[in-house]
Amino acid sequence: TQLNSWNCCGSDDCSNWDGCYSGSIRTDESYLYGRFEVRMKSADGDGIVSSFFTYNTDWVDGLGNLNWNEIDIEMTGNRDSSVQFTTHHPGSPNSWSYGEIVDVEFNPHINFHDYAFEWTPNSVKWFIDGQLVYEQSESIVDDLDKSQKIMMNLWPAIWESWVGEWNEEDTPKHAYYDYVKYFEYVP
Repeated sequence: TQLNSWNCCGSDDCSNWDGCYSGSIRTDESYLYGRFEVRMKSADGDGIVSSFFTYNTDWVDGLGNLNWNEIDIEMTGNRDSSVQFTTHHPGSPNSWSYGEIVDVEFNPHINFHDYAFEWTPNSVKWFIDGQLVYEQSESIVDDLDKSQKIMMNLWPAIWESWVGEWNEEDTPKHAYYDYVKYFEYVP
C-alpha cells in the first residue's frame, strides 16, 4: 500500500495545507493487453473518486505526455447510480481522454459489484456483473500500446463539476476491494 496526497486534498492553494492521505495499491508488474477484473464497493460522498485502472508508470525521459496510457473504471462519491469508463492517451504537448459516464440500476457505494475491462489492440470493452456496458473501438484505442500496472485508489479531486465539493470534515471514507484478477491476452 502506498499513501499519496492528491491536489492538496481538493485545494488548489497548498500553501497552508496540513495534508491528508488517500490509499492506493498497485502491482509491481506491468501488463500489455488482457482482461482486468475487480469486485469492489466504492466510497460515497462529495469530492472523492474510487477507482480500478491500469496506468503506464514506465515513462521515458524527454517524452512527457507522449508516455501517457491509462484505462479507468471510476465511481464518484457524489453520484449514486453511475460508473465512468475512460481511456487516457498520449499527446504533445497535452494528453487527451475519451470516456463515458454510464447510468446503472444500483448504487455502487452500497453493495459489491464485479467490474472488468478487456483490452486488446483493437478495442477496450467494459463489463459490469458480466454484462458488456461500454466499448471503444480501434480508432480510439490504437495508441494504447504501453504496458501498464494494475492500480486502485480512493482520492479527493478538485474538479467540483465532476465530483462535487470535497469536505475534509466528512472523513474517513472507504472503498472496498474484494479481489482483483488478470487474464493474459491471447490473440
